[in-house]
Amino acid sequence: MQLSRRVGRRSSGTSCWSRCSARTRPLERIQQRLLGGRSEEAYFAEAERIGPYLALLRGMSYERETLQWGDMALRRLDQRAKTITQKIDYSGGSSGDRNKEPAAHVRH
Repeated sequence: MQLSRRVGRRSSGTSCWSRCSARTRPLERIQQRLLGGRSEEAYFAEAERIGPYLALLRGMSYERETLQWGDMALRRLDQRAKTITQKIDYSGGSSGDRNKEPAAHVRH
């Protein structure tokens, strides 16, 4: 994969992480509304229905896990891009250049 395509993916990936982060804020507001100032332990002991709260916790966990995975993936892509760039710098060109036929020598 070309470095330029990877950089393009990173920028779109960054906006994805922003969207995931934005999705957690409304969930946190719902959580606060459901808890009504109580601790989770008090909520579970006192609430008539805990199913919606359990589903909310799963949704929040999913969004956080997605953000953690995205951070890890971006770090790995950055590491890989640095390694590929170093290989290109050390070889004096890209791997595509090494596969080309040497130029024919012209005699004068």
